[in-house]
Amino acid sequence: MNDNQDRREGLDALAAEIAAIHRENERRDKMIHELASDIKELLALANKSKGAIWVGMSIASVLGGLVSFAMNHITFKGPM
Repeated sequence: MNDNQDRREGLDALAAEIAAIHRENERRDKMIHELASDIKELLALANKSKGAIWVGMSIASVLGGLVSFAMNHITFKGPM
């Protein structure tokens, strides 16, 4: 009977260890899912800021061209 009790205790310990491993795997899966979601958000934010930089550069180019044209038109003295 002692042999059966030892086996039972061994199986109980094994079942507890398997349950602990299962909980750890669930925790890791949840963490991986959260990290993937955060990476997607960061990528979207990077794409937004990249577009904003190009829009800002375009506006600055247009304004610089207009100022250059106006200054050239105002200060043009004509042929000598």
